[in-house]
Amino acid sequence: MFGTPIVANGPTETADKNINDLDTKASLKLQKLSEQTLARQVSVESGGDGHGHGHGHGRAPSLVTAIASAIINYLLMFGLCCAYGMILFSDDANRKHRALGVKMFLAPAAFFGVLLALRSGIPVAIGGPDLTPAVFLAGIVTTFAKEIALRQNLNYPIRRLDEGAERMLGGLASEAAAEDFCIREHLASNTAACEAYHESLLATSIVTVTITTAALGLVFFLLGKFGLARYLSYMPTSVTEAFLACVGYKVF
Repeated sequence: MFGTPIVANGPTETADKNINDLDTKASLKLQKLSEQTLARQVSVESGGDGHGHGHGHGRAPSLVTAIASAIINYLLMFGLCCAYGMILFSDDANRKHRALGVKMFLAPAAFFGVLLALRSGIPVAIGGPDLTPAVFLAGIVTTFAKEIALRQNLNYPIRRLDEGAERMLGGLASEAAAEDFCIREHLASNTAACEAYHESLLATSIVTVTITTAALGLVFFLLGKFGLARYLSYMPTSVTEAFLACVGYKVF
């Protein structure tokens, strides 16, 4: 009556044991699948065949693909650099320097193109000058041009859209001055002043673009180095939209 009870292996214990066995098998299969997936990914990233047994889908870098990418990148950046160079010297009075402006944008485009190709971990990376700094550099160059012309006693031409809204110390420029600034009769009567104007504008523009480009590159480097870009998310969208609208207004 007071003996030890006998516990039989009922159907409940058997079912629990089967469930545990299934869970163990499923966990082992998932672990094995994860290891295979990770090994395949590492093999593809390192230029392997994708499976490690010669049956993958990865391809080794192709010289033809690299050349095709270089041509596409060149055509894209060349057209943009031509536009940026014309924007930099957008005033007709400075049109003789537009070819130099194109070269000033092509040089960093070539440099960063080679740098990204050698050092970037992104498969598709197109680097080079951007429209936003080109627009603001154009405004800086125009300001310098007006000041240099004033020092040379030249009446710098003002765009027709600015007439009535902008004045120089010497008064509004006439349409004749806008069309003949440092060319033809105006150049003949102000040869020394025009030559000094273009030399000063050329040197000032090169130094300005070099310093501002280096400063902007340093700022972006520091933002990435110390992870400060996340703080830019606190900038209101209205400020960003107004900035982009300003760029569009300057261009068009």
